Amino acid sequence: MKAKKVGIIIQARMGSTRLPGKVLKLLDKDEKVLDVLIKRMKLCEKVDEIIIATTPDKQNSLIIDVAKTHNVSYFIGSEENVLERYYEAAKQYNLDIVIRVTSDCPFVDPKLMDEMIIFYKNNNFDYVRNVDQSTNFVRGFEIEIFSFNALERAFSLAEKNPEMEHVTYFFYTHTEIFT
Repeated sequence: MKAKKVGIIIQARMGSTRLPGKVLKLLDKDEKVLDVLIKRMKLCEKVDEIIIATTPDKQNSLIIDVAKTHNVSYFIGSEENVLERYYEAAKQYNLDIVIRVTSDCPFVDPKLMDEMIIFYKNNNFDYVRNVDQSTNFVRGFEIEIFSFNALERAFSLAEKNPEMEHVTYFFYTHTEIFT
């Protein structure tokens, strides 16, 4: 049986409306937010690929430079339809299991991520996450894991703007079709 390919997709863009360029802001003297996140994600032992998913906006070339510096993959896709960006990135890199991480959360725990990947693989779920209203996890440490098949289903069925703008919105608003 072929091992399932696990990939982290980090959504990143410079055009934040609240704090433009936040992913390349310095956290300390010489490390940017995205640098710290990539270094932490490289500590995950259960991950085969790290992909930065950005958009064609010219200012995002700085994000691509960071990806190249850290020798991680990158994907350029839709600015508005983030669900499509994830779907196309996962498809291009042949991911079986997709992990969603946002670029403005640099302190995601790689050990917790590995534990969640093991949990996900040992169970028959379409989608798991560690943060919602019923957990005590602090915002900013979110990890979401889902199958490529579930992502493909969401991508093909999503019709409303929030379902396309927010990658996993469709998962938790249509729990009847996901496990």
